[in-house]
Amino acid sequence: MRNEIVNALNNDDGVQILGGISGFEFWDGPTGDNIFNVVNDLITALKNSIDEAHPGTVQDIGTALGGFSKALDQLGQARGQIGVSLSVVDRMHAMLDTRGAALREQRSHTEDANIAEVSIRIQQLQLAMQAGISSGNIVLQQNTLFDIIG
Repeated sequence: MRNEIVNALNNDDGVQILGGISGFEFWDGPTGDNIFNVVNDLITALKNSIDEAHPGTVQDIGTALGGFSKALDQLGQARGQIGVSLSVVDRMHAMLDTRGAALREQRSHTEDANIAEVSIRIQQLQLAMQAGISSGNIVLQQNTLFDIIG
């Protein structure tokens, strides 16, 4: 097949978003009314309606306009499909932004909690060290066991 869709995006929920639509679907659509051919047919019908050598009829112009209307409907449907895909991508983007913000906040809380715990632990160790130094100084200043006991 020609002009196949080669990429798609899968989200966490298993929804597949097509990366685009093929050129065949966009320009020819399911009915095969290529917008360029339809415009060319309309131009030909209009030229024939004023050319005496190839007399065209109002029916030829009406047929060309009918094809033009179908082709425009096909283009509108293709644009609608692309719009739906873009809407899903926008929702996924918003969801990922929300998840990212939640993760940043959680990481911040985790980092803050760790810093607070480390700070408290350092203060406890400093107090224990100071108490040990004070006790050692008192013991060293005493000369006898009776002085230590009191």
